[in-house]
Amino acid sequence: MGIARMKKLTLLAEQKEKDNVLLAMQEMHNIEVISLREVLEKDEVPLLDGLHFEESKETVGQLTQNLQDIRYAISFLDQYVPKASLFKSMQKKRPVYSLADLEVKVAEKDFKTLLHRVDYMEQTLLSLEEDLNELKKEEEFFRQWQHLEFMPSETTALPHFNIQVGTIENERAQLFEDRLNELDSAYAEDIYQSRDTWGFLVVVRADEVDESKEILQQNGFQPLKYSYSDLPKEELKANLAKQKQILEKIAEEKESLKFYRDTRDHLRLTEEYFYNKREREKAKELMVNHEFVFVISGWTEADKIDSHIEHIEQNCDNQAIAFFQFDVEDEEIDDVPTVLDNPALVKPFESITSQFGLPKYDGFDPTPWYYPFHIAFFGMMSADLGYGLLLWLATWYALKYFELSKGMKSSLQLFNQLSYGTMAFGLVFGSFMGLDLPFRVMNLTDNVITVMGISVALGIIHMLLGYGIKIYLAMKEKDYVSAYLDGAQWALILLGISVIGLNMVFFNIDWLMTAGIVLILGNVLGMFLVKIFSNKNKLAGIGQAAFGIMDIAGMVGDLVSYTRLTALAVSGANIGMAFNLILGLLPPLARFSIGVILFVLLHALNIFITYLGAYVHTMRLEYVEFFGKFFDGGGKEFKPLKTLEKYIWTK
Repeated sequence: MGIARMKKLTLLAEQKEKDNVLLAMQEMHNIEVISLREVLEKDEVPLLDGLHFEESKETVGQLTQNLQDIRYAISFLDQYVPKASLFKSMQKKRPVYSLADLEVKVAEKDFKTLLHRVDYMEQTLLSLEEDLNELKKEEEFFRQWQHLEFMPSETTALPHFNIQVGTIENERAQLFEDRLNELDSAYAEDIYQSRDTWGFLVVVRADEVDESKEILQQNGFQPLKYSYSDLPKEELKANLAKQKQILEKIAEEKESLKFYRDTRDHLRLTEEYFYNKREREKAKELMVNHEFVFVISGWTEADKIDSHIEHIEQNCDNQAIAFFQFDVEDEEIDDVPTVLDNPALVKPFESITSQFGLPKYDGFDPTPWYYPFHIAFFGMMSADLGYGLLLWLATWYALKYFELSKGMKSSLQLFNQLSYGTMAFGLVFGSFMGLDLPFRVMNLTDNVITVMGISVALGIIHMLLGYGIKIYLAMKEKDYVSAYLDGAQWALILLGISVIGLNMVFFNIDWLMTAGIVLILGNVLGMFLVKIFSNKNKLAGIGQAAFGIMDIAGMVGDLVSYTRLTALAVSGANIGMAFNLILGLLPPLARFSIGVILFVLLHALNIFITYLGAYVHTMRLEYVEFFGKFFDGGGKEFKPLKTLEKYIWTK
């Protein structure tokens, strides 16, 4: 329980077994390949004659490009291939392939031919849509000028009048008309008005052309450029007919894409294959090669190493391969990946630790220690038997009947366990969907102070555990100063505050009050003494101790943070009761018709708000009030050579 013990597994094998070894390692998902180049450079070991590192960047680059092309094609087809409902898609079982079977399946069709076919369909659609966009632009133009009853080119034949058609910006339109009206024979008629421009027909007598030109230029008149053979209204009809044809063609092409499911599914398998192959090619860069043999090394869990060796031997010629096992050396600690190893019940909660940061390989895994508190805190803040039953039922059904990724399965297992805390506190407070149960341990609304006391008591235990872990870790490192200043001192001060609080509420005994004060003041004095004697600069030690007193306020603030357990419990319960009260005011007919729908919707909203608040604030209590006491991250994530498993499972 805690952090898995790791070992280094090194293989020396003939070159002919390289691909088989990598396939076997990838299938196990449990060996992180080490860069032997970095190891040799770090230890300043010269590379012996005949040894070399494989350069596969070009191959990796080509595989990456293939992956990008395949993923783009899949995303394109996903837009048109009919999708199953979310419920059915979650229930659909993924196919299972060995890596060898996957390679055979992918080889049945040439992926480049499939990509070319998809690309042709995409380009066809793009071309049609570009044509459609151009027609839409023309349509807008024709709609603006559809009331123009003559061709602009016909106006040049009139000897006594100058006729022009064009546009002016909206803000200049009125001024333009006013200026033209000042001329004796000028006439302006607006053809259309849009948000930005006005279209005008301007008629001027031949002897006033020069004056009209000046007015047109001053107001930014843009002559109409009309290159079409028919009037705008006729061109509009033709345009709309062409658009209809293109839309029908687009619909036909999209309809045909619905039958590309087999192509899409095969490309998905191809994505899996190329991803897996690329990862193996990357691993080849990390090994040392000779003309006849190669060496590869990686970290794996010690208790699984024998099964790994057996699996590799089954997939290779065991006469052509040698295995070497090495324990972790002290100088390798920082390079060893951290694998959390906890019982099945606790394992889903490892994700919470990982989100904050992994401990180092020789560090401390807090997961099993905060596990019961996490369930209790979440349950107390969302305390309702009905809400808990719904969460349990939803997660149980999904875990039993849905095909889930490993990450999703772990998350649902976590929430499934959290539902037990919700149901337990729902029974304690006698709440079911905001309704009062006929039995309860205490009434939440009537006993807010008592519940708050329980919250703070849980917080004290939680914080004391954090300080206790800090003491243990510091003592393990023989750092006795830190064990006292960062652990024991604050634990004793917290006990002193707790004793004073309990005495004031329940006992009112003088010697208990004195004991609490002694614990607080004694450890404040202890802080000064330890700071002074452990610091070479005594004045600096006094200053650090003086600043340390201010941290008492921070500790009290941490303690007060646990009252949020009560606050969220009361708010969630009261909102649920308020919803029920409102629905109870409805007439009987409405109560059992629309009221049922409102009951479901309102409580669904309250469930969402309640669980969101409980989840976020529980995480905060763990990360700030607990992890903050002792946790040091810096652990290296375990990144084994593994398959993609996006659409399939690997044997």
